[in-house]
Amino acid sequence: MRDVLKSLAPDLRDSIAEHIAATVRNWDDATLVRDVELSVGRDLQFIRVNGTLVGGAVGLIKTKFTQSPRYYINQVASHGVNQVASHGARRRNAHAS
Repeated sequence: MRDVLKSLAPDLRDSIAEHIAATVRNWDDATLVRDVELSVGRDLQFIRVNGTLVGGAVGLIKTKFTQSPRYYINQVASHGVNQVASHGARRRNAHAS
């Protein structure tokens, strides 16, 4: 039985693939979206939550490093004290209002 199935597989592969493709082509968008959400809805929610948490963590880490003393030392070295100080004052004034 196994040998018979193995010998038929190459012949059936194309017709099965075409049948599946035709079935999917006939689905309307609303049905497709509903079926996908029902099938993987919990996984999509998990992906959204993880993306939010990872994005927040990356933002916090980035903020920590860009607010570090070394960051300001590099800014002063490349732009000068007056530009860095005036930029900091503009940021503080913007947050105050």
